[in-house]
Amino acid sequence: MLTAVSQQPLQFQPGTQYSYSNSNFFALGTIIEKLTGQSYAENLNQYIIKPLSLTSTYYSLPPAGQSATGYTNNGAGLIPAILWNRSAAFAAGALSSNIYDLVTWDNALINGKVVSIASFKTMTAANGFAIPGGGSYGFGLALWTLPLQP
Repeated sequence: MLTAVSQQPLQFQPGTQYSYSNSNFFALGTIIEKLTGQSYAENLNQYIIKPLSLTSTYYSLPPAGQSATGYTNNGAGLIPAILWNRSAAFAAGALSSNIYDLVTWDNALINGKVVSIASFKTMTAANGFAIPGGGSYGFGLALWTLPLQP
């Protein structure tokens, strides 16, 4: 994957436009594995999932009793969606969780338990380029201001 990405020409000069790409997350996962000598999944478990007590968050597929069945429309009606090989997403995805663990994750991220408060402020500072449809992008986070509903 990294070889394929590195051989592609630039779409524009860095720092002049915005375009989302998963390749940087893929590169980050590879760097983590090289530096630690452990798989990305082992790092997630050791440094994120276990310390934050995310009991319903999985890098692999969750147990059958804890996962929803997805559906897709094949033109004739809804059919169960095909489960794709989650390892293909590597560090750019492949996680499953539930709402309780997502709230726990958000609280930990916001309150300095995942990255420092200073790093979180950098993550939530707009990079100056608009996301199509509104919003901006920080370091790893899409930034949107949503109107409050009465």
